[in-house]
Amino acid sequence: MYLIETFFAMKIDKVPVHGDPSEVIQQFVNMNIKVLCCRFWWLREWESHNMSFPYWRLYWNSKPGAFVKFGTKVMPLGPENIIIIPPHTAFSTTIDGHFKTTYSLDGGLVDNLEQYLAIQNENICHLFIHFKLGFLFDHIKPNVFSFPLDGYSAGIKESVLSYFMSEHRNFDMQISIKLHTLISHYISLLPPESFDDGTKDLRIIRVLAEINQNIKAPHKNDDLAREVFLATNSFIRLFKAELGETPQNYVLRKKIEFACVQLHHTTLSIDDIAESVGFKNRYHFSRIFKAVTATSPAAFRKKWYNMPK
Repeated sequence: MYLIETFFAMKIDKVPVHGDPSEVIQQFVNMNIKVLCCRFWWLREWESHNMSFPYWRLYWNSKPGAFVKFGTKVMPLGPENIIIIPPHTAFSTTIDGHFKTTYSLDGGLVDNLEQYLAIQNENICHLFIHFKLGFLFDHIKPNVFSFPLDGYSAGIKESVLSYFMSEHRNFDMQISIKLHTLISHYISLLPPESFDDGTKDLRIIRVLAEINQNIKAPHKNDDLAREVFLATNSFIRLFKAELGETPQNYVLRKKIEFACVQLHHTTLSIDDIAESVGFKNRYHFSRIFKAVTATSPAAFRKKWYNMPK
């Protein structure tokens, strides 16, 4: 009994009075990685023109021959590099080297080693990951970035591809960690000046966090202003001065962006998606969706659902 009491006394004596050896309060900007999809496709045709969606992309190809274009910048995509594309970046792709103004895809899922070995010589095999990082990190100037595939990342990539040879629906904890590691690594290489949070005002940042974290809520101006202890008119003026748009325009745009992600990456019905972003019915949602995107939710899903982008 004496030994046990002595042991606990020794342990307690070593614990700092405040539970932390430092009283310095630290502030961190937390990144919240959410992987929307990770797929491995064979491609014979991959022609797209000015595609743009509200999430990130990471690309790797098994062989050279494909190109990604942003503005006047054309970047090759092959086994030696990774391409990162931020949200809301309008970019084009091609395999034959001649960029077109139409969309054309000929390809399909690679899900076993025998298939991979049989088709890899005649087709490009394309690994792509769609993901989001949280509203602060998702606000970045449009661009396309190309980085060398270093040895460490190549090992992670090979682990992911090996996993695909037996499973492509359910990703376990270990492979999910590797996907997060791969994403974090290349995001860390982006030039700091690329990130543009749109505002330095902590009150507006707090409001943006509230909107993005509770996308279903109506987020009326009065309620948002109350969050930061401002009169409604003063809040509206500050918000527009900081971000260049009204609070309600921002709210609707974010609701539609969230809906686009679900239309592209889930099988939820349009009614369920409308409800999840706070619309009372599908008809109101469809009207706003078309006003923002110039297409209907059904047409958007038909064109882009479950296709490599």
